Amino acid sequence: MKILMIGGTGTISYDATKYFLAQNHDVYLLNRGNRNNLSDERLNYIIGNANDAKSLESALDGKEFDVILDFILYNVNQMKERLAIYNNKCKQFIFISSATAYKPTDEIITEKTELGNDNWEYSRTKKECEIYLRENSSKYSFYYTIVRPYITYDNRRIPFPVITKIRYYSLVNRIESDKPIIMCGDGNNKLTLTHTRDFAVALEGLLLNEKAFNEDFHITGDCVVTWNDILAIIEKILNKKAIVINIPVEKLAVYFPSERDELLYDKSLNHVFDNKKICSAVPQFKTTYTVESGLRDTINNLKNSEDLSKIDSVWDYSVNTIIEKYEKETKSSYIHKADIWSKCMYLLYQKSKCTFLKKVFNRLRYYRGKI
Repeated sequence: MKILMIGGTGTISYDATKYFLAQNHDVYLLNRGNRNNLSDERLNYIIGNANDAKSLESALDGKEFDVILDFILYNVNQMKERLAIYNNKCKQFIFISSATAYKPTDEIITEKTELGNDNWEYSRTKKECEIYLRENSSKYSFYYTIVRPYITYDNRRIPFPVITKIRYYSLVNRIESDKPIIMCGDGNNKLTLTHTRDFAVALEGLLLNEKAFNEDFHITGDCVVTWNDILAIIEKILNKKAIVINIPVEKLAVYFPSERDELLYDKSLNHVFDNKKICSAVPQFKTTYTVESGLRDTINNLKNSEDLSKIDSVWDYSVNTIIEKYEKETKSSYIHKADIWSKCMYLLYQKSKCTFLKKVFNRLRYYRGKI
């Protein structure tokens, strides 16, 4: 099959692109030429900017595909522009939406569950894109398929409610360095994890699959856990107990304004899915990665990569600042949970108002292998 991927190097799409190539599909990847982290001689690159209608139209001029998949489509205006360009260029269009578009519920979610997580702009605009696609599908030459992933992870990304989105090793570093980490609320809400390699199998099974034409699917695995379960698995893999600060989501939303809506309307809620529909359409889709086997692979990969084992110093500092602020507001301290070294370093650091001494303490941490 001749496949065009719009945004094929992100967390969800990276393993999908690799799997499509492994299945001997003719894969084309459109990007601006500055993120070619997928080196495979079988991959065809098309240079263009999906967010610039003229650039996209020019890049795809005279080209036709069996399937076009768009992973980076976020609002109706983008949808209108791109569908006009994709029209008469493919047999099937796959829109990557989000399972966060469902209306929040503690019930098991099926494809018949009402959409409407409207307090979070990301979820609301994904829902609006779905509505537009359905209502206007007769205008276009292709069949559409809507795919809703939930929390996915790969060998570069650790799923956790309070974590940087650019250097995931930062969480491992904090745990191994006896630095406290933040848990969103009590950490007991239920969620479903899906490894991107499993996701890729399901997605590939939808390509030109008649059962997928003008249908919607959430692609979610069978692993239902809590954030506390995930943390316990990370601790087991690292053989290290984390120092955890449980901060109510309402306070976290204030401390992390850029993450406010995601924390309030996703990471703190229950998300458990019935995946019978995707399993019926794609029988070869199965959960082959347990949370432990998947996270072990991820953490080992992060640790063994010179590039991926760097930390996000800005996020790291933000976590320290937020914990300090929370402890002052609640007149509490995590220090009673720490080991002797961490207690000494914490007390010296907190009590010292001298910048020079703080630099010395940080160097001590560094030479001890703590940073």
